[in-house]
Amino acid sequence: MLIDYRYTTFLEVAKQLNYTKAAQRLNLSQPAVTKHIKFIEDELQVKLFYYHNRILKLTVQGQILLDSLLKINLESQKLKDELHAEYTQKIDLTVGACQVIGHYYIPKQTGMIKKPTTYNINFFTSNTSTILKYLESGQIDLALITAQSYNAYEHEENLRAIPFSVDQLVLACSPKHPCANQEVSFEILEKERFLCRETGSMTKQIIDNYFQTQKIDFYKKSRNFRVMNDIEIIKKIIRQNKGIGFLYQESINDELNHHELAEIHLTHFNRSLYYYLIYSTHTVPENHVEAFLNLLTVNPA
Repeated sequence: MLIDYRYTTFLEVAKQLNYTKAAQRLNLSQPAVTKHIKFIEDELQVKLFYYHNRILKLTVQGQILLDSLLKINLESQKLKDELHAEYTQKIDLTVGACQVIGHYYIPKQTGMIKKPTTYNINFFTSNTSTILKYLESGQIDLALITAQSYNAYEHEENLRAIPFSVDQLVLACSPKHPCANQEVSFEILEKERFLCRETGSMTKQIIDNYFQTQKIDFYKKSRNFRVMNDIEIIKKIIRQNKGIGFLYQESINDELNHHELAEIHLTHFNRSLYYYLIYSTHTVPENHVEAFLNLLTVNPA
């Protein structure tokens, strides 16, 4: 709380018990200091100082005023400290992300790791199905998932989905594969060993939808497939030319650029998808969502 500047002058005079020294400390003229004290005495109708043997002393009323102002200053500082602590206190946010966002997009494309933030972010990765279950049950505050078009929760009034980036699904193979960088139909690949993500992952859901629209019974026609829940393991096997698999381009950009992996262009396959931030409007304030979204969209310097 702000104290009138004339009372600040009084505090300094009471401390120094010398008008000249108080004026020097306050960078004021001595007449100005005297004028400030006179104003307070007139306002309160009391005498604040008196001289005894040429020594300036506080009157009883002056001592009461000094004690009161010191208490006000102390309470004012406490209030400032509390307000500052409330403003700067880090807020806990529990965030669940699918593998591609958590393992590849965030470290490479955002400033979340290096940029100072007012949030304590508790972060973990899993497949999309698990992330959404945790969001619905209130175990996490924010979900970061992928989807080709987000409409699964349009009927849920308390959930909101915000797209923040785009990606593509790539049918990855070794550069030594005969179909590398070629456009082919699924029939050409029926005998290939497919490395597939587990049930619950958005990758599997998108691939299943593709084969369904193409009227292809993938799991019947392609009996040589392996289910894995780790993108890095899938990449390693593909680099060894021991299988092919659908992966997010974000997760293999480095390998594509260094020609460690290549792409097979599958006929009629829509590769585009979006990254979404999903949250409950009942539990997460909009300002927290906006602040976290800024962390997702700011590239590191």
